[in-house]
Amino acid sequence: MPAPLSFKKMIKFTNQKHHYKVSIWISKISLWFILLLCFVIGAVMALNRLKTPKTIVSPVPEEPKITITPTPTLFPEAEAEEKARKEGKILEGEATIYTDTIEGCLGCKPHYDENGKLYFIMANGERLDVKRRTVACGVGTSCKVFPLGTTVVVQNLENGMFTTAEVTDTGGFGKLYGRILDMTPAVANRINLKGKGQVRVWPIEGDGK
Repeated sequence: MPAPLSFKKMIKFTNQKHHYKVSIWISKISLWFILLLCFVIGAVMALNRLKTPKTIVSPVPEEPKITITPTPTLFPEAEAEEKARKEGKILEGEATIYTDTIEGCLGCKPHYDENGKLYFIMANGERLDVKRRTVACGVGTSCKVFPLGTTVVVQNLENGMFTTAEVTDTGGFGKLYGRILDMTPAVANRINLKGKGQVRVWPIEGDGK
């Protein structure tokens, strides 16, 4: 059986136990105080945020975009057509293709070079070159409006295609058949004319070669 504690030891043990309990309570109170302090600080900050007016930044309006619309311009051929229409210098009628062969240039006077090669001389004194965009006006029809040296626009009325050419020759087909033009294959290919067809012709300033 253990010996009973003395009175002094009992008092010492009691004091130690009391101090331990006091320390626990002090720790709890400190912890609650810290939590309460944090809560108060958070509440104060929240109130300050509510009281502080918010700055509303208005969006900067975009500068209006300026669209520059180019002034529509006519093609030179179209401008020339308007001018020719006012002056009454537009002709419409049948046109055919003529070439540097006997069959392709009926009524043309044949010439032969030193090698015996056939060629034809046009009304302007130059040799006929089917690779150039040239036309022959019809005597009695288009020659009155488009004399030698005139640059003209030739338009295929079937498909609307057009090109420029120079009047370098004349032909009696105007009086005989009422045609207004004979053209080289170079002109016919540009407007996709096969054999013969209806064309519109008007003068234009410039070089049709």
